[in-house]
Amino acid sequence: MSNGSSAALALGLGVAGGAAIWYLTRDAKRPSGETPKGEAPNSNTPAASTPALAAPPSAPSVGPPPPRVSGPCSLKVDKSGLMADGESVDIATAVERCKAAGKVEWIVLPDAPSAIVVELANALSAAKLPVTMKK
Repeated sequence: MSNGSSAALALGLGVAGGAAIWYLTRDAKRPSGETPKGEAPNSNTPAASTPALAAPPSAPSVGPPPPRVSGPCSLKVDKSGLMADGESVDIATAVERCKAAGKVEWIVLPDAPSAIVVELANALSAAKLPVTMKK
């Protein structure tokens, strides 16, 4: 392979990677009240779509959310699994506790199972909780 084709390949991969990163993070940079072009406010359908249907009934409420606690929720993932504030929990319980705290301090040890780390990261991101990684 010549130097010219190697440079073209590197440029192409760089552009594709940059486009992928932009596409995956573009919603994170948008102010909360702003909607993308072509979308109706507070809707996941384009503005020019068919008339809106009635909203489906909401799921019954289980109860009031847990009360806010002072300080961030402390999560640790190691080879034994996920711990929240020193006690072993599953991912759903950890997210609920951290929602009550409003923010997360997260420690991931090198021997932590990657499946738990990825699943927890996705759950915390979906819950829109601010996360601080600790060493």
